[in-house]
Amino acid sequence: SSWITTITDATCSTPPYHAISRTRSPTSKYVGVVYNGEDPSRFPLVTKPDDYLCFLGRFDREKDPHLAIQLAINLGMRIKVAGKIDHQGDGYFDEEIRPLLANPLVEYLGELGFDDKVRLLSHARCNLHPTGFREPFGLTVLEAAYCGTPTLAIKRGSMPELIEEGRT
Repeated sequence: SSWITTITDATCSTPPYHAISRTRSPTSKYVGVVYNGEDPSRFPLVTKPDDYLCFLGRFDREKDPHLAIQLAINLGMRIKVAGKIDHQGDGYFDEEIRPLLANPLVEYLGELGFDDKVRLLSHARCNLHPTGFREPFGLTVLEAAYCGTPTLAIKRGSMPELIEEGRT
């Protein structure tokens, strides 16, 4: 068990994936989870989405946005992509993403403020979240759900806790 659980009555972690795998103590009487969150009232429920997919997140190798873009292109569907470009000097954006942005099905929106982010998620047919690492939470998955927008993700990290297969 973690040293912190032996000297405290409570510990804080992101999702259960980390709470249980890293901080569970045999002496704990109760293990509970408080999720990251947003106020659902700030996200309008849209029942008739536009005809596009979306990706919202960092443009880096951990988030794998190239997989979302390539999926949309392969399906012949429009995709709107937004987020921060991670310039770690590895050339990922220039090598993997920039060539895909030339496709007429792909619209790059850059970094978005809150209102534009909500508009993107709420009007998308589906949110794509192809994260290539054990994502500890995935806030955009929750935000998309608040808008009534389903998310397609890889079963990894916290995704099985956030997405109910066939429903969300």
